[in-house]
Amino acid sequence: MVKILKRLRYLPVQEIPFLVVIVVLHISAFVAALVRTSYLTDDSIQYLTMAENLWSHGVLSQSYLPPLVADIQRVPGYPVFLMLLGRIPWLVLLAQHGLVLLSGRLLFLILKEQFPKRTAVLASYLYLLMPYPVLFASLILSEVLFIFLFLLSLYFWVKAFKSGKIPHLGLAFLVLGLACLVKPVGIVVIPVLGLLSFWRLLKEKRNAALGLGGMVLGAGLVIFPWLLRNQAVSGHFAFSSMSGMGMLHGRLGGLQADREGKPIDEHYMYMAGDSIAGLELGLPALREYYSSKENHDAQAYPGRVGAITVGFFLRHPLDGAIFMLKSGARMLGGVGYGWSGKLFGSRFTAILDAILSGLILLLLYGSVILSLRYIRAWPWLLWASLSLFCLILLASAAGWADGRYRMIADPLLIVFFAFLLEKRVFRLKI
Repeated sequence: MVKILKRLRYLPVQEIPFLVVIVVLHISAFVAALVRTSYLTDDSIQYLTMAENLWSHGVLSQSYLPPLVADIQRVPGYPVFLMLLGRIPWLVLLAQHGLVLLSGRLLFLILKEQFPKRTAVLASYLYLLMPYPVLFASLILSEVLFIFLFLLSLYFWVKAFKSGKIPHLGLAFLVLGLACLVKPVGIVVIPVLGLLSFWRLLKEKRNAALGLGGMVLGAGLVIFPWLLRNQAVSGHFAFSSMSGMGMLHGRLGGLQADREGKPIDEHYMYMAGDSIAGLELGLPALREYYSSKENHDAQAYPGRVGAITVGFFLRHPLDGAIFMLKSGARMLGGVGYGWSGKLFGSRFTAILDAILSGLILLLLYGSVILSLRYIRAWPWLLWASLSLFCLILLASAAGWADGRYRMIADPLLIVFFAFLLEKRVFRLKI
């Protein structure tokens, strides 16, 4: 604390308004969540139940009553986080607001490796002004923890190529593995970032084989034990049963509901997905139970669900493309209006948050488009950021996708804003 106060003495006057607004945003969201007890959603209850079962019985389970069935749907990272914080709401929210600020710091450190310090400062402040991270810091949900770990892994990734040290690369993928244990969507990032890293090692004539070994070892130390655990528990060598649910209901059911002009609602998506897949597999084969307790807690999906979904998209390519574009548009267009309204209980506040979020997102999307003019001068960080952003959107595209599924990748767009600042396309100073 003393060090922080000493550093504030030398803070440039121009930065004070940014800090004041950021502090006000965090305090208001934190207080509103506690006063209104608006920090819970249906997912929050599941996470808290798993944390309670893990603490009291040593079993990661969503079950409310015995027998407790070991869960393969949710991953353990966030329940463990809640357990370590005693499942105390105010302490969880306080920690998450701290993680948002630390994420802003990590983003600054990442950008500082590529751009001048003042550019990195301004770009990181822009991220900290975004309403989405502040809102989700006041909800018992896993997004904030995932973003922190994701940015920490990218920080080590940038450091690895700056320093040339393979251990940094291994550490980057180990932390990325931890992020996957918070949100399964991170699992798609590992092979793509791995291939990009391997290609870069080859181009820079570094020890690519050693680097590949470090990446595999780093990620494997975290991912492989969880795969073995799921295999032992359920007989499925899968990272999460969420992938089967997403394919059957989010994509297959979502596409069919969209084709029929039905609302994008879980009722229609579940019904449509089950109906189409049931014609090929038979309805009894759509669910596999790895416990005598045949309910949601012990549910898995057959491997053929993915092939059925892909086949249905191939039989309806135009409808499938339109559906994916609609899903992507919902994610790109999400400004947090609904989440802000839930948290604050105020339509006026929700509108203000949505306006601020919308303006910043327009700036970031515009930054990506304007950056294409300088595509030949793109550093590795921009290529990695765009690849991972598009990949996360593609992996999340489903009937239920909204801005919440995009917001975990928002920090990647800040890189393009920083790039244009350096190119003097945006002439801003602090």
